[in-house]
Amino acid sequence: MLFVLWLILAIMELVPISYCRISTISKPCCVPSHFRCVMDVTGGYTDPTSGRMLFVDRKVRLYNDYSLNVTRTDTDVTLPSGATFVHSELTFYNQHISYKIDGDRCQTDHIAALMQDKCIPDDAVLLETSRIGQSGHDGINVSTWRYVTADNITILRAVTVDQCWPIYQTEQSVSSNGVLSSMEYMISNIELGEVPDLIATPNICTKT
Repeated sequence: MLFVLWLILAIMELVPISYCRISTISKPCCVPSHFRCVMDVTGGYTDPTSGRMLFVDRKVRLYNDYSLNVTRTDTDVTLPSGATFVHSELTFYNQHISYKIDGDRCQTDHIAALMQDKCIPDDAVLLETSRIGQSGHDGINVSTWRYVTADNITILRAVTVDQCWPIYQTEQSVSSNGVLSSMEYMISNIELGEVPDLIATPNICTKT
């Protein structure tokens, strides 16, 4: 539990204290159907086997295609020897298949997970609408929402007011067997548009 409190405090510190609360009240919205971004992923979770807390700190390139319910992530990995490679995960949620690709190797996993909702649910609670940056044309209005998913994950999700572009997100959960997870995703470098090449199944992977 101390770990969760530490993460909450860390998240609060990451939100600039120069925010100015504004009076605009937003309605739940939907993120773009196709977008790429860079995510700084930090947090930790309890290993269900050993019971130890494992920590996560990595930068991920993400592509979301909500029309096809497909996501792709690319992560640069550096081995102790100094060698580097890109670890990619390509997930087809409608087909319940995920491919994990490392160089010329491909692992196929069958999954039951669903793609994260494109839209903030109607029962989400608006915590605040704030402004990042100085007043004027350079500022960005951001709404922060809180809601709980059907599988009991508490999500804090911040999006831009005008276009519903994601800014950051936190996810916290405790399973029935005591497995704790608390993750934070800081999002930057958003690009809109379809990129079919990114979700093409590599030749080294076969659908089964």
